Amino acid sequence: MSLAGILSLLILFLSGAALLALGLRGRLLSENPHCRRCRYDLSGIGINADGARCPECGADLHLRRAVLPQMRRRKWTILTLGLVVTLASGSTASVATYRWAQSFDWIRARPSFTLTSHALNTTSNQHSASLVELARRALNGKLGSGRHARLADLGVEMYEAGGLRDAELRLAWGDIIESAWERGYIDVDMVQRYVESRLTARVDHQSVLRSEQSIPIRFHLYLRRGGQNRPGLRLNVRLAESTIGIEPLWIEGDPYTVTPGWSPVNRWLSHGRSFSDYQTLRPAGPLPLGDQTFMLEYVFELSERDRNPSNATHDSKTDTVAIWKRRFEHKVKIVPEAISIDNDDLAALVRKSIRDVRATFKVHSKTGRGNPVCHIDFENLPIGIAGDLVWRMNGVEWNVGAVLAVPGAGLQTIEVRVGGIQHSLWRREADIIIRPNHEHTKRFVDIGDYLGQEIVIRNVPISVEID
Repeated sequence: MSLAGILSLLILFLSGAALLALGLRGRLLSENPHCRRCRYDLSGIGINADGARCPECGADLHLRRAVLPQMRRRKWTILTLGLVVTLASGSTASVATYRWAQSFDWIRARPSFTLTSHALNTTSNQHSASLVELARRALNGKLGSGRHARLADLGVEMYEAGGLRDAELRLAWGDIIESAWERGYIDVDMVQRYVESRLTARVDHQSVLRSEQSIPIRFHLYLRRGGQNRPGLRLNVRLAESTIGIEPLWIEGDPYTVTPGWSPVNRWLSHGRSFSDYQTLRPAGPLPLGDQTFMLEYVFELSERDRNPSNATHDSKTDTVAIWKRRFEHKVKIVPEAISIDNDDLAALVRKSIRDVRATFKVHSKTGRGNPVCHIDFENLPIGIAGDLVWRMNGVEWNVGAVLAVPGAGLQTIEVRVGGIQHSLWRREADIIIRPNHEHTKRFVDIGDYLGQEIVIRNVPISVEID
């Protein structure tokens, strides 16, 4: 029940109490004094004389409350009505008041200094609620500048310590920090520390590289949850420098820049989010062989959008808030380029090492397209294989995929599959061709020397499986 309903019940209760009082007072029957015990009319009797007694019942009239100054009769109808109204409204108002008091947010009525005390006491059962209320007051500008700045400093330390596991607490502390920045209570260094404490960045790459190959890298950025980002903070990341040993690496294609999307509805720095992108680096010349240090240096630029809400669009101009760098260093091993060997004797040994070739055409019944799948068993392969697996049917060739095999004793099975051949084009037999391709050795560094001749396996039966 609302507070207005409770007030209405209280008014009804007071009305019932008035009726009850009116019923108890009753109707005036006589203004003469009467004996309280027997209700005898004492008019004409000196009730103040010494030894005065009631002529009817003999009661001592000098005793306290022995004489009624007037004679009244109670109004039982009004008395009963007042009693019913008073009891009904009073009990209902009591229950409603109790429930309202239970549901009322008393936290909002507390002063800021008591909220701060509870918010900093992690063992208090009002720790979270007090902190959320402080954050609400901070966002609405109802927190003193000194207290706001002190709480923002403490919040940054909490983020850096990594102890904020609860999403509600992270949001509250983030709102306090961001609103303090928005109102000028904290400096740029504090905001940078706040954003850096939420960032986790990682660079993935191959641990073994060819001396002249292009180097694919994957940059992964994760931002843990923070405040609502009312200032509209944005983060841009770009690769500024990369080297292996002392050799610089050049970026293929466009400059490597991470610009996460932002809009007034979905601000990138407000909620936890991960971002990944791929880039290819190319050495200026042959890299030194052996163990080397792979260094990548990224520049992080924190900017702030226009604070005018009417200008808050995706293309809004932003002002740079802070710039910092982060360097990643990893150990890599540089191995020589794989060498293609064109030798008829080795080619004959490779053909001899092929124990079995199985070709299957898996057809999708609805689309009519199929996936060619090829299995090749090698035993005691004398030299590495690095090339494309090609199916040739009726003079038409399809590049099925890469085939990579390392030399060595024992049996190894290579499976290659790809999709996209029309069912109507398949034949009962196909020539299976292993065609050397040097590019495959750059991503499969276990292969040193590899055969530089084509291996053709003719008239391989093709089995068909329909899904």
